[in-house]
Amino acid sequence: MALVPCILYRISTDQIIDYDCELNSDYLPPSGLDPDLEYYAKYEPFPEPEYDPRGWRLIVTSVRVESSHPTWPALDKYETTYSLDRRTDEELKASVDTMQAWADEQLCPINHASNETRVKKIYHKKIKGLPTEQWEEDLVDAVDNIASKMDDNSDNKDIMYDYIDANPTLVPDFDDGWTIS
Repeated sequence: MALVPCILYRISTDQIIDYDCELNSDYLPPSGLDPDLEYYAKYEPFPEPEYDPRGWRLIVTSVRVESSHPTWPALDKYETTYSLDRRTDEELKASVDTMQAWADEQLCPINHASNETRVKKIYHKKIKGLPTEQWEEDLVDAVDNIASKMDDNSDNKDIMYDYIDANPTLVPDFDDGWTIS
């Protein structure tokens, strides 16, 4: 005995009454059913595709098909197919912006705000011609290094934007090219 995943359909109202019912395969076709009701065995000719939801939207189409199910020929099919639809350029660019923000966050230490204040103080000392300590010079160098990597991420964003604009049917590899350490 196998349980057959089905839908129960009301013919007169063109409605699915139950989307998640199961029938015992030993008793197919079902007998004594109201003539206004019909079971359709769920069928997916192809599995749901793997995709990156940042670049693609999954379109699911399910229809009743008046032809026998390949495994349970006593029932017609309720066929579900999948397709992918490219997101709009604006949505793709928003995903790129999110990735850039994430990559930039990976570069900054947790105490970024306090370091920013310290760096401002150090630059103020330099402008006044006051001496700085080695740790202050090291902090300025570290911040300059981080800023340079953030500039690289900004350049990567521009490259991805150009790719989106030049390729109306493709999406970029959102994970590629970011500097995170």
